[in-house]
Amino acid sequence: MYNILIKYNDSKSLWQLYGTSSSTTSNEETFVPFETDDLEKLKAEIKILDEKYGHENIKVVKTIEYTVDITISDSNKQE
Repeated sequence: MYNILIKYNDSKSLWQLYGTSSSTTSNEETFVPFETDDLEKLKAEIKILDEKYGHENIKVVKTIEYTVDITISDSNKQE
């Protein structure tokens, strides 16, 4: 899964997750991050953001899921 980080703020020192926000009838704001596995969709979105913010203010990150198996052994046994 690919996400986009972007520098929105004026100081341009903080990377923020890019996505869309919407308000509900109860005045609660909902944020939906941009996520895709489709490289063509990602390229199109990056092109739009590049024109608006510049390439130096955009980062693409890929989420990698993995599993870690841990084995704990009792090595304090005295012989």
